[in-house]
Amino acid sequence: MHDSFTRRSLLVSGSAFAILRKMWPRAAHEMLSTGGRSMPAFRPKGAWKWDTILWDADRQVAGIGREFIRLGDASLALRVHWNDEQGYTNDVYSAHAGQFVIRSVDSGFTWQRYDDPVLDENQTRLRNGELVKVYSGGQAIEEKRELLHQVGANPDTASIEGNDLWPESMRAELEGKGYVVEKSFPGIIGTLTSLSCSISVDGGKTYIRRKIDLPPLARTYGSFRRCIELRDGTILAACCGRRKANSPEFNFVLRSVDQGRTWSFHVIADDGAARLQFNETEIHELPDRRILAMFRCHHMGESVGNYLYQSTSEDGGKSWTAFRRTPIWGYPPQLITLSSGAVLVTYAHRRHPFGVRACLSRNGGETWDYENEKIICDDSLPGLVQYPTSSQLDDGTILTAYAISKIPRIPYRPDDQVGPDTDLLIHRRQRIGKDQHWVGGYHGFAGLSRYTEDYIRAPGQTTSKTMYHGKGGNDEE
Repeated sequence: MHDSFTRRSLLVSGSAFAILRKMWPRAAHEMLSTGGRSMPAFRPKGAWKWDTILWDADRQVAGIGREFIRLGDASLALRVHWNDEQGYTNDVYSAHAGQFVIRSVDSGFTWQRYDDPVLDENQTRLRNGELVKVYSGGQAIEEKRELLHQVGANPDTASIEGNDLWPESMRAELEGKGYVVEKSFPGIIGTLTSLSCSISVDGGKTYIRRKIDLPPLARTYGSFRRCIELRDGTILAACCGRRKANSPEFNFVLRSVDQGRTWSFHVIADDGAARLQFNETEIHELPDRRILAMFRCHHMGESVGNYLYQSTSEDGGKSWTAFRRTPIWGYPPQLITLSSGAVLVTYAHRRHPFGVRACLSRNGGETWDYENEKIICDDSLPGLVQYPTSSQLDDGTILTAYAISKIPRIPYRPDDQVGPDTDLLIHRRQRIGKDQHWVGGYHGFAGLSRYTEDYIRAPGQTTSKTMYHGKGGNDEE
């Protein structure tokens, strides 16, 4: 990992850029000396965006935390995680993986490794200081480690969260119960049929963990991002699940009025016609106290997502309006309310040109300004665009972090062509053999953009009208 940024790009008008280059050293000094809580007065007028690199490594898959973490001194922290693309890996198990935290004290201008404790991924600090988290799984970590050890997998990769693990010999029994059974390391299978809640009242020194009472589900995921604490103290956690192994996914909120000790179950969106399935749900309390839910959608039988859908609640998450499609193509969403009152949704754009985009609503999500969709980046290779996240700084500018895929510096295959004097040829990645190695591949890249609210896209850059992978395709506009 870079100790600090070494490469940046800035998109502004030519005259502003000339002034900025001349004043950059003083600007950097001012940002650092003031703690970076506001952009120095030199910044160019009009819309602009600059980009920088957080992490960049061959033969690794990059990812970032679901949200920025604001520390007590007003600095920002972000979790970066990775796994070895050539190691044994799937949605349940990764043989070689890791994570670290980086911190910025100058509003995202530079980042350094940070080793002090921060909130866990998807953990919420309530206003009373307690830490609450809703997560998938209900199995003891010791049980998982023992099973991994028995089949020759790495027991250190076990986590209290995620799939409950079972020996392969139990597959028929678990499928007989109607569970979705997923592959893991050879000799192990996984199920996701439980959700649990962890609570700490002493700042993370100790935790109370309880399974949450749910209706019978063949598979369930939760919570997609942190629980949110409403202004009246109610806690909501956005989750999704399947009632049967072959039924579509639906999304729901878990609702607690006693700081996570007990939870009630409330469906957000469930397609009775079994044509659409909904998952990866973001929930956000609007200034008027309505709750906006925005979520990823798949057509039943397809693995590629399409338009974002949304629903709202006016009673603190107990009931929800009928789901409706937005004009926004991409997934999954992340929502913040800006100081201007506009709502910003940030999302991955997983079709050509692959990258990250954002869109504004100036009426609480009733309509979205899709004609002025913001292009944050559009230079990822197909296949691996991770979940982006955004946060607004005190001066009104916006930070968006993302993880994408780049051309590998070292070709994976002898017939790949990577170099300045050859036509570029990168083969699509493909798993082979019992060890699940990849043939072909990319390299992981975690980046960050800072931009003004009125930034849309670079001069000459246009939105794509490429048909996406799916029956008949869908035009973006």
